[in-house]
Amino acid sequence: EISACLVGSEMCIRDRVEPKTRTFDPDGYWKFKGARDLDEPARSVLRAVFAWRDTTAQELDRPPFRVLPESAMMGLARQQPADARAVGQVRSMPKPIARRHAPALVELISKAKETPCPRPVRAKRSPADRDVGTRMDALRGWRKAEAAKLGVDPEFVLDKAALVAVAEAGDVARLGPWERERYANSMKAALIAATDSAGS
Repeated sequence: EISACLVGSEMCIRDRVEPKTRTFDPDGYWKFKGARDLDEPARSVLRAVFAWRDTTAQELDRPPFRVLPESAMMGLARQQPADARAVGQVRSMPKPIARRHAPALVELISKAKETPCPRPVRAKRSPADRDVGTRMDALRGWRKAEAAKLGVDPEFVLDKAALVAVAEAGDVARLGPWERERYANSMKAALIAATDSAGS
């Protein structure tokens, strides 16, 4: 717990002094594990919560994954809590967010259930998509190993959006300055190993 606290504090400080320009993808939640398997109204709730997280992150000047991790958003989508206490009981829900924003989340979820969200059409994967998938698998393994070393949750190392960005680009250039300084070498090694393994 001490390790997690220290790492979390350092990352929060870095995030404040090294702000990054982010481009919000309103459909980014479809990349979450299990998102495409959700039924209505869970899909609609996930879409609304995902957009709310980005807006709130900008207001707080924090990375989105430090407002709500992916697991908490999926929990909100599946459980659709109807009161503040239920919000606080969702898995991985940060306590400060539950205390301050539970009423807003309850109202958001209630309204979201009234707006259907169609399931996206799954396109056939191209060779390039398969390469991205191979790199993503390698980066997940890398993140899990890093998290184990630090004794923290994997999302405290890098959130999924950052992993996807690196996997799609095949390079660490899209990471922020702090992440590149800390993780560039080990991430590059994981990407190289994934490429060599795929080509063998």
